[in-house]
Amino acid sequence: MNKLAIASLACMALATSSAFAADLPVKAPPVAAVFSWTGCYVGAYGGGAEGARYVNAVDPTAGTRFYSANATIANAGAFSYPLAANYMGGGTLGCNWQAGSLVVLGAEAEGGYLNLKRSAVDPYSNGGDTTSTTRIGNWYGAATGRIGFVADTLLLYFKGGIGAATLASSVVDTCATAPCSTNTLNATYTQTRSFGVIGGGFEKALNANWSIKAEYLWLALSTRYQVCGAGGGSVAGLNFCSQHSIDGIHTAKVGLNYRFNWGSPVVASY
Repeated sequence: MNKLAIASLACMALATSSAFAADLPVKAPPVAAVFSWTGCYVGAYGGGAEGARYVNAVDPTAGTRFYSANATIANAGAFSYPLAANYMGGGTLGCNWQAGSLVVLGAEAEGGYLNLKRSAVDPYSNGGDTTSTTRIGNWYGAATGRIGFVADTLLLYFKGGIGAATLASSVVDTCATAPCSTNTLNATYTQTRSFGVIGGGFEKALNANWSIKAEYLWLALSTRYQVCGAGGGSVAGLNFCSQHSIDGIHTAKVGLNYRFNWGSPVVASY
């Protein structure tokens, strides 16, 4: 009897504990947070720039009184020289909006230091006393739209928009004593030019606020223009205009961004 009573009590206790456990709330598994690229940011960058091709110059009718005897019909007054590669740097301001789980849309403005410059002796000048110089910069700016594709904390993006920079060229001869010719020249061109920009890059989030990027951008400053001025000395009053052309700029840079107002992370719904 004692054994039967003990067994009955044990069965009752087990049934009671099972029923009590069934009434307890079930603890949900932890929910993983999904990284979001949405937010506005500021940043800084540095890199390099290089002219896509040579500066091409064509002086007016070779063989005039501006030139020495080596200016012939065969060479047609044409010559060229490269724009030397140089460093660049500046700042960025932009905003992103993550549209769903894979796509990021954004707008970005950047601006900073850019200086591509080179001088060359005009081969048709008397005694090599005339210098042609071209410079792009010392500043540039660009406003672009961005579209990116997300792999968690890695963003592959493409961007395009418009930019502006100062373009300046000159053809100058200030030497009027032997062995130079008595002719002088001061032909100049300076203008702020707009152009299209297109490129892309990668951005990697280090945490909720900081990210690093690497980017290529093509500045489509491809244009033809005239560098004009009046001659001096025995050619005083004669106008000189040299046809110039450039073919755009390659840029490559790395940068660091800081995001504001990041907000709460997106939470996976499962």
